[in-house]
Amino acid sequence: MEVQFISLDVNTGTFSWSAEMIRNPISFKPSGSFTDIQVVDSEGYQVAIFSSPTTAIVNSLTGSITEFSLSQVTIRVSEITTYTIEFVPENPIPQEGSIQLTWPQQVNIVDS
Repeated sequence: MEVQFISLDVNTGTFSWSAEMIRNPISFKPSGSFTDIQVVDSEGYQVAIFSSPTTAIVNSLTGSITEFSLSQVTIRVSEITTYTIEFVPENPIPQEGSIQLTWPQQVNIVDS
């Protein structure tokens, strides 16, 4: 990870920085906070610490489905067929996650 200083006020010690290549959490659920932010000198001695929790990270945009295809075995009217749906999500599907799909009311599920 590369950290870059954006600004530094040497009179007050106020600074801001950014870090690249950090992946956001994969859901809308708030994350934990950053904690125990420390400033240390070159010998590892603590100079300052911020131990209060920061604001949680909350995402407001979902990842996209980047590729999608739908095919059906037969296209004859009123025949029972098989639909194949394939897609590539931008974010990984969590191990405990699910796929939810809403189909048109004209499509009927037939009990076997």
